[in-house]
Amino acid sequence: MDFLRSIAIILMISFHIIYDINEYLGFNVSYDRGFWFYIGKTSAVLFITISGICTGLAKNNFKRGLKILAMAMLITIATFIFDRRQYVRFGILHLLGISIILSPFFLRLKRSTLLIISVISLSIGYKLNKITINNALMVPFGVIYNGFITIDYYPIFPYIGVFAFGVYVYKKLYFNNKSLFSYEINLKFINFLSRHSLKIYLVHQPIILIIITLIKQCI
Repeated sequence: MDFLRSIAIILMISFHIIYDINEYLGFNVSYDRGFWFYIGKTSAVLFITISGICTGLAKNNFKRGLKILAMAMLITIATFIFDRRQYVRFGILHLLGISIILSPFFLRLKRSTLLIISVISLSIGYKLNKITINNALMVPFGVIYNGFITIDYYPIFPYIGVFAFGVYVYKKLYFNNKSLFSYEINLKFINFLSRHSLKIYLVHQPIILIIITLIKQCI
């Protein structure tokens, strides 16, 4: 889990660097399709899946979920102050916070039921992605309004299905709380990234933006 989480963090930081130099330095690097798009999505799917797995290994998921949701609301406020046009209404931390709060429900379900929920959630998300309405009430569920833009958007549908799949993986492979592998990758860098993933998520973007601001002043 530490190794996979550290890979997700590296992919996330790489994607955000590309996003920021495109948006704030004016470099024409495509991030909404192609290679960098899939780098960003791979990072997010890894985070969400690992989060689902770890709910079975962690204690007090309700408290953890509330903490992450509180951090998500701080990100909403900060991004609203920074850029009211495309601030974060419902980003990946909002999704993870709500999913972890609901995890006791998921953990009670059978593996087959979790897979069914995953497929249904993905299907609903695919359908809702084609719908637009005239207000923001359904944004958390995957229905956007005309002119909607944001720098981070991971709605409940389809992504709670990815979380449910993570819980399925836990119940299938990690139910006895033992590693699947007989060896460990004992690298301090990987352990650091994994254990401080939330803090890294919160601070990496401000650091990137500060560096970009300094670069712009030097150009």
